[in-house]
Amino acid sequence: MGKILVTFFCLYFCFTGAVFAASKEDLQGIKEQASLKEKQLKEYQDKQRKLEQELKNLTQKEKQTGQKTEQIKTNLVEVKSKTSSLQSRREMMQNTLPMWQTLMQETITATIVENILQSDLRTGNALTRNLLLNSLLDVKAVYYKNLQKSLEQNEKDLKLTEQEQENLLSEQLALEAEQEKLEATHKDKEKDLKEAQDDYDDLVLGKA
Repeated sequence: MGKILVTFFCLYFCFTGAVFAASKEDLQGIKEQASLKEKQLKEYQDKQRKLEQELKNLTQKEKQTGQKTEQIKTNLVEVKSKTSSLQSRREMMQNTLPMWQTLMQETITATIVENILQSDLRTGNALTRNLLLNSLLDVKAVYYKNLQKSLEQNEKDLKLTEQEQENLLSEQLALEAEQEKLEATHKDKEKDLKEAQDDYDDLVLGKA
């Protein structure tokens, strides 16, 4: 009888010890799983915060790029208007120069003829007409010279505005390309954020 009791107690303690050991291992496993889940949840939260900040920065950049593009478009309108005005002025002066050149030639011819016809007549009228012709020639020559200078300056201004227009167009194209890239990146980040949020929700609900 005593042996039976001893055997019973031995088996009892062995079984109890085994159950206790198993429970301890299960508890350790649960703790490890909980710790891992907590770590994963934190990683998803950090990822979400990072993506949200990146999206915020992208939105700001898109806004700034859009404002720059609009300003360039405004500048382009002004430069195109200035270019058109300079082109019209150039055309007007180019058409006017030959006319004044002809008038100068006619005055020179008239002066020569007047000098020949009046070479033997030293009357007051002859001298007056000669002075008037020379004065008229001087006035036309000065105007013609000033017109030439104006045309030269106009050409310089036109060249500068055309270069400015070309630079603005290049900058506009670069900004539009940058805007498209930012928008594409924005969409990718939104997709990543949605996936991170879904993964977080699944982990909370125990689906992951």
